[in-house]
Amino acid sequence: MHDNGDALLADVAADFTAAAEFPAGFGARFDPSGLLLWRSSTHWIKCVELLDRILNLGAVVTREYSDPSNVPMPSLQTDAVHRFRFTRRADAVAIEFRDGPSWRLIRLADFPGGPAKFGIMTCSPTRAGLRARFVDLSVGPPRDVVHAEA
Repeated sequence: MHDNGDALLADVAADFTAAAEFPAGFGARFDPSGLLLWRSSTHWIKCVELLDRILNLGAVVTREYSDPSNVPMPSLQTDAVHRFRFTRRADAVAIEFRDGPSWRLIRLADFPGGPAKFGIMTCSPTRAGLRARFVDLSVGPPRDVVHAEA
């Protein structure tokens, strides 16, 4: 795994909820674009990437070693606007995807608490020219329940 993509990050409190909307714009294998929670080059989480020409809802959770999880979603359009949400409470992070009127949990991960940076990211390790456009990003206090619809 690499930690050299482009990101726009801001300091976040230990606990927060953040959501973003963006069209994927993927075209090549391993094109990721989405949300990033960053503590260091050995502790970070990112979500959303294209694997084997199929859009996957997934996350890479790195705590010394990277632990990817992916759920193929071939019905999703790569140019549609996608909605994602991170909620961090203490040493847990919930990553969710909005599918119609409800949020779906992608992953619940153990992650060190304390100060971090959060924002949007994109990179393309296999080609040049990936462009990412983000429609909306909001950061605020954490939701009361980490892994339930709301």
